[in-house]
Amino acid sequence: MMQTLRKHYPEYLMEAAGLGIFLISAVVVTTLLEHPASPIPQAISDPLLRRFIIGVAMGLIAICIIYSPWGKQSGAHLNPIVTSLSFVSAKFNRGMLFFTSWLTL
Repeated sequence: MMQTLRKHYPEYLMEAAGLGIFLISAVVVTTLLEHPASPIPQAISDPLLRRFIIGVAMGLIAICIIYSPWGKQSGAHLNPIVTSLSFVSAKFNRGMLFFTSWLTL
């Protein structure tokens, strides 16, 4: 297992960075569109439209992370269930499953 960690640690760090970027982006986008001090809620008064914009923005950010060079190299398993399914389909060994799932929790 330690050999797997040494061999794949760059991918694990890329996964952690991708998840961090996604979560920070979620906070920034939601704050800009929902915070009462932001000018955007006054410009877009319909909360359903603001939530739709948040969803589209987060989807586009996820696509950018997945198709980035880091996402291509690491597999972009930003969700632990994707890593688990990759393990079940025999694309990962147990060591990779443990470390990748742990980093994305």
